[in-house]
Amino acid sequence: METVTEKAREYMDRNKQNKTEVDDQIYLSDSIWTFKRKVNQACEELASKVKFGGHLYKSIHLGAGYKLEVEHEGKWHELEDNLTFGDYSHLGLNFKSTTQTCYNVRFTMIDLKAKSGKNKFSVGDAMATTYSDGTTKLEPGAQLCPAPRAVAPWTDPEKLSAMRVEAATGKGVPLDQFGYVKAGKIWVPCMVDSLVPKTNGNSADQEVELILLGPSETVKIKKPLSEVRFVFESNTLLDGEATVLTPEEELIVKESWSKLKDPKRIVDELNKRRAEQNRGGKVTRVSEKAVNAAIAKAKEQLKETLPSK
Repeated sequence: METVTEKAREYMDRNKQNKTEVDDQIYLSDSIWTFKRKVNQACEELASKVKFGGHLYKSIHLGAGYKLEVEHEGKWHELEDNLTFGDYSHLGLNFKSTTQTCYNVRFTMIDLKAKSGKNKFSVGDAMATTYSDGTTKLEPGAQLCPAPRAVAPWTDPEKLSAMRVEAATGKGVPLDQFGYVKAGKIWVPCMVDSLVPKTNGNSADQEVELILLGPSETVKIKKPLSEVRFVFESNTLLDGEATVLTPEEELIVKESWSKLKDPKRIVDELNKRRAEQNRGGKVTRVSEKAVNAAIAKAKEQLKETLPSK
C-alpha cells in the first residue's frame, strides 16, 4: 500500500509536469483556415495551462502570413487555406489513411521576397484605373486585385464585391467570385464568370462559366455549380453585390438590436426589404459584418448617453 507520503510526492510530481495536450477534434471536412483557427485556440488554452513556457504559446498567431504543409512521399506540399483536408485525398488525407497513419505537418512563414517583389498582403491596386489592355476602364468605385489568393477570408464583403480580378485581358470579375474547381485529382483556381441558363428549369442542372487562372491563354469552361468551391462565404453572382448600409438601414439595425433581435435575423429582414424595393433593378445585399458593425456603433452611442459616475 502507498503511504500518505508517497501519495503526496506523486501528487506534487504530477503537478509539476507540463500538460501540453489539448482535446480538440480535427476533421477531414475542416478547411485549412479552420485548422489554423483551432491551433490558435489550442495555443491560447495551453498558455493558461502549462507551467513552463506559457508565454511562447501565447505568442502564436497563425494567419495569412503562414502556410501549412504536409509531407507525402518525401516531399512537402502546401495546403490552401480555403480547401479542406479531404480535398487532398491524393496526398493520403482520406478516411482509411487517417485512421492508420501519422502525418508530418508544419507551419512556415510565407517568403515575401519570393513573390516577385510584390507585397503578399496587398490585396488591391488603388492606383490602377484601367485593365492590362490599357483601354478598358475599371468600373466606377472598383479596385483591381492582382493576387486573389492573398486576400484574407475575413475581408469585408463590401470590399470583396468592389474589387476586380482580371481573369482575362480587359475582363474584370468581382473578387468574391474567386473559387476552385477540380481538374483530375487537383483543385485549380478560377473565377466564376456567369451563370449558364438552366436546362428544363431544373436547378439541379445549374451550370456556371469559369475562367481558369494561371494559363497564359484565356481558358473558359463550363462546370456544374455543385463542382465549384467558392473561397468566400457569399458572392456577387449568386447573392448580389454587397453594399454599405444606408442611414435608414442603420436606424433599423439600431431599433432591431434594442428589441434583442439576432444579427442574422436582422440581415435577413434587411435583404428582404431591399429585394422588395429593388424589384427588377440591381440586386444588392447586406452583409452580417456590416450589421454587426452597426450594432457596435449603436452600443457606443448608448454608452455616451449614459450618465458618468
